[in-house]
Amino acid sequence: MQSLSFSHAPFVDRPQNPPRLALPPVKFVVAFSFMSAFTCPRHPLIRRAGKISNTRIYAFMISFVFSAFKLFPYFMPMRMLSRENTILLIVDVQQKLMPYIENNKKVIKNITKLAKFAGIMNIPVIISEQKNLGSILPEIKSLVPNAIHVEKEEFSCFDNKDFVKSLGKLKKTDILIAGVETHICVMQTALQAMKKYSIQIVSDATSSRKSGDAAIAILRMKTERITITTTETAMFEVMKKSSIKEFKDVLEIVKA
Repeated sequence: MQSLSFSHAPFVDRPQNPPRLALPPVKFVVAFSFMSAFTCPRHPLIRRAGKISNTRIYAFMISFVFSAFKLFPYFMPMRMLSRENTILLIVDVQQKLMPYIENNKKVIKNITKLAKFAGIMNIPVIISEQKNLGSILPEIKSLVPNAIHVEKEEFSCFDNKDFVKSLGKLKKTDILIAGVETHICVMQTALQAMKKYSIQIVSDATSSRKSGDAAIAILRMKTERITITTTETAMFEVMKKSSIKEFKDVLEIVKA
């Protein structure tokens, strides 16, 4: 009889997102209203029981409300990227940091593809720059001359007032995130962004100094229902069809 062995690798075979409940939001509201009415102390079934205190009933109702807010993301449909609603956020791709990043050549190559793609598809780009880590890589900076640059001391971009203000002016709903480091600035930014925005992390355009840190960060974001994608997947998702005029130009990027 073979003994069972369990892998301790950070990337394991599991669904990218926890399974969503089949109950749609409308039915969920109806169910919640019914339960609230049923648990009201004035309901005849409750009065007839006579054994349940009002305090316990109200405690149950409060607990149910908090549970509903926690489960609410599971009822929301997962949005696909679109050119009308998407921005590209490039995090801290800087000269003093990138030489120490695991698989840095691959990461730079894919961020370059995303930057070119954003230019072709007219997708707004925000570039964050951590203080004291040097300037943004010139090969990236030159591809997005109209990008919004935000200098920060904070790890999460959403803790920076200038970033939040600039993002708000764009009036977009979806953020495609690439850059470094995965387990610090990228992850903290994504976790805060998901409160208001639909987030996708480009897994082959992000990394850390240690691959293990990056892997655990990706796994954590997956458990938080943040969508993990790849450079090519994201590009085709935004394009939607091959009949658009930009398709041939994007195809050249894909083949590069």
